[in-house]
Amino acid sequence: MFQLAKPIFFICETPLHAGAGGGIGTELPIQREEYTHFPKIEASGIKGALREVFEKQYPKRGLDENMIAVFGHPKEGDLNAGALGLTDGRLLLFPVRSRQGVFAWATCPRVLIRFARDLYISGENGGGQGVKDLQKLVEAIPKGKSTVPTNSEIGMPIKTDNTKGNVFLEEYSINVEEDVDTGTLATTLAILLNIPELPGQFVVIPDEYFSDFVQHNTEIHTRIRIGDNGVVEDGALFSEEHLPAESVLYTLAMAHPEFKNQGMSANKILEIFEKGLPSIVQIGGNATLGKGIVRITKDFLKNQ
Repeated sequence: MFQLAKPIFFICETPLHAGAGGGIGTELPIQREEYTHFPKIEASGIKGALREVFEKQYPKRGLDENMIAVFGHPKEGDLNAGALGLTDGRLLLFPVRSRQGVFAWATCPRVLIRFARDLYISGENGGGQGVKDLQKLVEAIPKGKSTVPTNSEIGMPIKTDNTKGNVFLEEYSINVEEDVDTGTLATTLAILLNIPELPGQFVVIPDEYFSDFVQHNTEIHTRIRIGDNGVVEDGALFSEEHLPAESVLYTLAMAHPEFKNQGMSANKILEIFEKGLPSIVQIGGNATLGKGIVRITKDFLKNQ
C-alpha cells in the first residue's frame, strides 16, 4: 500500500496522441475513459515515457539501483517491482474556441468533483498543506452554475447586470456568472501551472457541454504515405485523433517503501523521482512530427 501520494500536472505544448488502437470513424483514436468518454493518458504510457527519460540520467541505464527501486527491474519485474505508482492522466482543463479571447480553458463540475477527491487522497497521504488548500478551493466552486472569474476576457456581460453574461464557445452560447471563488481557483492554478493568462480565459461550464467538447472538438489529422513517383500508396490514407495543445491533465505519483528488503523509504522513492523528473517530456506517438511535447509541473513533489 502506498504511503505518499502527490499530484503532478501535464500541460500539452503540442497536440498529443496517446493511441487506443483502431476505432470507428477515426482509424487511430485517442485513449478515453469508458464511462465518461473523457480523454485520458494510460498510466503505463506515462510511466514508460518517464522511465525512458530517467534511464538516460543513470550510467547503468535501467540497472541502476535507484532506477530499479523506483521503476522496477527492466527484465525481472516479477522479482523486483518498482516502488512508484502512477494513476492515469486525467483531464482537468480543455481548450475550446471562444468568440472572445480566442479560446477558453474549460472545466466542469464533474471534473472538479473528481479532482477534489484525488486531492483528498493526496492530502490524506502526505500530499502537504498546499494540496489541502487547493482541495478547499476546488470544493468552493458553485456546482449548480456556470461561472467565470471577475474581469473575465471571454465573457460578454449583460448590460443590466455586469456580474452575469454569456460565453460563446464553439456554436454554444452559455449563461455564466462572475464568481470570486472561481477567480481564486483560476489564479492559484495559473501560478501552479505557470500560465499567467489562465484567469482571464477560465470557465466552469455544465457537464453536458464539456462532454460534448471533449468528444467532438479534439484535433483530427489526416495522414498519407507517399510511394514511388510521389503517388499516394493504396490503403495508406488514415486519420489520427489528437488531444489539443493547451490541454491540462494531472496524475497522482504514489510511493511506498522499496519492496526488496525495504531498502528505501517512500520519502526516498519520491525524492529520487522528484529529482529526476524532467520539466519537458514527450508522451505518445508521432515524436518525429513534434507531437506529444508536454510540460510538467511538480511543485507538490517537494518536501512540504
